[in-house]
Amino acid sequence: MKIIKYASLNAGPKLIITGAVHGNEKAGAEAIAMAMDFLDQNELTRGSVTFVPVVNEKAYELNERGAPTNLN
Repeated sequence: MKIIKYASLNAGPKLIITGAVHGNEKAGAEAIAMAMDFLDQNELTRGSVTFVPVVNEKAYELNERGAPTNLN
């Protein structure tokens, strides 16, 4: 499972964002890629954000809701 974390040197809120809990729902992973592109070009001023673009990797590869399990 790929996990990407952006952290500021300044204390602040912590956020985790997950995508593709269901393998046939691609929009979350795409939105995470866009957010990471933004953070790659801009500074996070406080806190941290952690991204898990694809939670259910097998289902994502098969473009199925839950393979072998629905992680809902």
